[in-house]
Amino acid sequence: MLETIISTFCYLCSLFQDVVKDKRGRAVYFKMHDFIHDVACAISNDGRKRTLDSSNEDPRKLHMLTFGRHVFHSEIANFTYLRVLITHSSYFILELPNSIGSLKHLRYIDISNSSISKLPESLGLLYNLQTLKLGRFIQDLPSNLRNLICLRHLEFYTDPSNQFKQMPQHLGRLIQLQTLSCFIVGLHEGYKMDELGSLKNLKGNLSLYCLERVKNKKEAMAAKLVEKEKIFHLEFQWGWKHEREGDNYNDLDVLEGLQPHKNLQALRIRNFAGELLPSRIFVENLVEIYLHDCERCETLPMLGQLPKLEVLEIRNLPSVRRIGDEFYGNYFRERTLFLNLKSFHIFEMKNLEHWGEISCISNYTMFPHLESLSIICCGKLMNIPNFVVSYCKRLEGDDVTSRTFPSFRGCGKLRSLKILGCENLSKLRDGLEFCSSVENLWISYFSDLNLQNMRSLSCLSIRDFQKLPNGIASLLNLKDLSIHGDLNVYDWGPLIHLRSLENLVLVHSGSDAAQLPQELEHLTTLRSLHISHFDDVEALPEWFGNFTSLEILKLYNCRNLKNLPSQKALSNLVRLSSLRVYGCSQLELGTGCFEQVKTSNGSIKFVQEIHTPFYWALLDPIAT
Repeated sequence: MLETIISTFCYLCSLFQDVVKDKRGRAVYFKMHDFIHDVACAISNDGRKRTLDSSNEDPRKLHMLTFGRHVFHSEIANFTYLRVLITHSSYFILELPNSIGSLKHLRYIDISNSSISKLPESLGLLYNLQTLKLGRFIQDLPSNLRNLICLRHLEFYTDPSNQFKQMPQHLGRLIQLQTLSCFIVGLHEGYKMDELGSLKNLKGNLSLYCLERVKNKKEAMAAKLVEKEKIFHLEFQWGWKHEREGDNYNDLDVLEGLQPHKNLQALRIRNFAGELLPSRIFVENLVEIYLHDCERCETLPMLGQLPKLEVLEIRNLPSVRRIGDEFYGNYFRERTLFLNLKSFHIFEMKNLEHWGEISCISNYTMFPHLESLSIICCGKLMNIPNFVVSYCKRLEGDDVTSRTFPSFRGCGKLRSLKILGCENLSKLRDGLEFCSSVENLWISYFSDLNLQNMRSLSCLSIRDFQKLPNGIASLLNLKDLSIHGDLNVYDWGPLIHLRSLENLVLVHSGSDAAQLPQELEHLTTLRSLHISHFDDVEALPEWFGNFTSLEILKLYNCRNLKNLPSQKALSNLVRLSSLRVYGCSQLELGTGCFEQVKTSNGSIKFVQEIHTPFYWALLDPIAT
């Protein structure tokens, strides 16, 4: 109660204005009055803040120190009154000096942007330290960390797969602790779950690792998670199967003992080895749920009645063969299920075969606010119920079959459709003629695609087609087009009708070398052109001068390309600002990586080589 009163008082006296919070209630943005800002700057610059190497002032007066690449071990002990120590982009820093223990006034240490893997034992002498932020390379914490009785925030990010093995003993003595990013369960006294029980002020995010070391439900309950009303994000992770002994697991009992407070907003469960996920663990205020690698779980938990659930991700539950009534919840009491779910993602469910509808009643609504549905690597799934996608705006299927997709007759709100990695895809139920609302389409391995009625398309990406889709010439609103495949087999005639096309990506993957299609010269509205793997092109044609609106030209892996168009053609490219070349070893642009080419609009700087991954991005004209 006292802490709440103090917090409220500090809020009323705050120098910040217009606080913006995220959906979990965390402040993400503030405003500060100009006058207050000037006062703060004046105070902070009063000889009490510096960057190491930045001045020769008396170090004993400094209260705050930030440093970059170097730490002077012999000097740091001189900062007698130092209160704040921060590393800034300091991955060259490998250790802190043992003399840091003499800085008794230190309140705040942030070495998260460093490569420090181990802290000196003298850190345990900093009895006034309140905040300790560590980087991802940390492997060990001082054994006497429990002496930091004023510590409120301990942040470090790890998991059992790296070299960090266990927490400091008796962490529960840090009763002022409010932030603890993770806790790795140990086997011996002082390392078990009861250490969390005394940390009554914990809030924010907490990840629990190595839960296979918890013996029973009683031991799990000792963490008293149900009493920690300010923890909003919990992660429960057990060890991988090959790391565990025997087959007699107690994961269900342990999970029941980890019952969270009803205020919990996000829950992530990984490597749970029980056959059933208890529905009680999924409290009513949950906004996000992630279920990963629960290999023995045979059914999905009852989630349909969670009124605030917005994000649901299910990955690698190989024992689940069907989605049935148990998933939806008590539909006799609630007529609208998954009321606020916006994103639903199902990944790597290799044995999932059937997705059932509610069979007992007809007067119900499902997924009324669903925006995005992804079905990835679910090769046995035979169906997606129509009610799931009737409100959906974005649908993605990857490594599934044509039988998976629903009838598109009732998909009037669908705006984005991805069908990738389906090599046996020959046709879709009802085709795509009912998808007149779709604006963005990514599709591969489709033998006979008809786009005649998809007049709203503005972005189209196709891969490994045997021919251009029927009706592509009627897409008068198409702005982005990406084509990947054997480009020698296409009839390019329909492209001349695409008068609104602004961005074009062509990636040739056929066995025979390819030339640029002559029909491209009519696409005078192009602003961006990417061509890749055209090995039969030795010089860019003169009709490139028709691209008077072109701003970006990318040439990738055209191994025999030697010349750009003539200076006369280049002079017509009055808007061209960037040329990016990668893997075109014979193309000479001059000495070095840059060359100035004169146009009527002045000079353009051409970038000859960009060493960045680009291959998959070429499939997505929006991303590029």
